[in-house]
Amino acid sequence: MLDRPLVLPAEVLARVVRREALGELHVTLAPVPSWIPVAEERARDAEALVELGKLGLVDRRERVDADLVATVALLCRARVEFSGWVTSGEKTVGVLAAASGRDAVLAVRQHNTVHLRQISPDRLPDSVVEQLPDLPPGRGRAVTVGPPEPSERHYTTKARKDPELALAQRIAELPTTGGGQLSVAARDHANRRTAAPHPLRYADSTRGRWLNLVLPGDRLIIAPAAKADLATRLRDMRKALA
Repeated sequence: MLDRPLVLPAEVLARVVRREALGELHVTLAPVPSWIPVAEERARDAEALVELGKLGLVDRRERVDADLVATVALLCRARVEFSGWVTSGEKTVGVLAAASGRDAVLAVRQHNTVHLRQISPDRLPDSVVEQLPDLPPGRGRAVTVGPPEPSERHYTTKARKDPELALAQRIAELPTTGGGQLSVAARDHANRRTAAPHPLRYADSTRGRWLNLVLPGDRLIIAPAAKADLATRLRDMRKALA
């Protein structure tokens, strides 16, 4: 595994995956797929080797550094993944915290650049939520509502009589400055991947940060969310996959 932080173009990271046949790069890190002629593919592969060479990550026989390969392989085939998209204003960042055993890596994609560094395998969810902007939790209390009615008109009429639903709608209508969604997945010993059925979503509003999560029975909880609250919810989602 890499013993130092590393910054790579997302395209170069994807080329390492392809060259070393490591599988599929996580969606939060992968470049937008596109068809490229064979000659251009080869040229880009060569350019990627040049970039890696500048960082001392390719030897004289054009073999990619073994620690980098192990790190990228972990990102592609982690036993546990905490990932998400984080939007603040006009900027969206892709985040992946991945671990297998005691090896763990945080990858953050900003535009076309990926930042990699080792992290503690015990702090995967914390490492993800630390990428969110600092914002206090929403001012208010948690509210849980049932699944929406088949008729939107019926749903709106019900809200006039249901204080919980009315509160949920008021929170949902707050002006926002950003938001995102966070997901959890795990692989078993046969490399079969299972993801949490619903992502943990959050909204950064003018009255603080709120989370929303679909619970069993299609109930929806909306609650004030400090970063620690989001990390706790992610840990609970991971336990539910066990």
